[in-house]
Amino acid sequence: FLDSGDVSAARAALLAIARADREAGRLDAALDACLLLITVDPSDPALQLEIAANQMTRGWSHLAGEKLRLLGRLAKLEGDDPAVAAIAAFAAEHGLDPPGADSGPESVAPA
Repeated sequence: FLDSGDVSAARAALLAIARADREAGRLDAALDACLLLITVDPSDPALQLEIAANQMTRGWSHLAGEKLRLLGRLAKLEGDDPAVAAIAAFAAEHGLDPPGADSGPESVAPA
């Protein structure tokens, strides 16, 4: 898809591959799919949330929390209300404080 320039199809396919690989326990393969997509659209909230999900699965909650904090700031700056809601839902689902809960770097530390 990327070779043909169909970024939307590539995005959908790579996110589906990343989710399937993560759910099957193939975390390195899942991350590879994310890293391929990151070259196309690094600020895509769905992609960044998939990377955070991979990090949570690996037990890297601090990294996932930091990613959510930064992604939440970006989404708010861009006025991307659907992304802000998705980030808050992800945080709640994974037991993390929502981005912006406080102003410190630990604002999305594990609950």
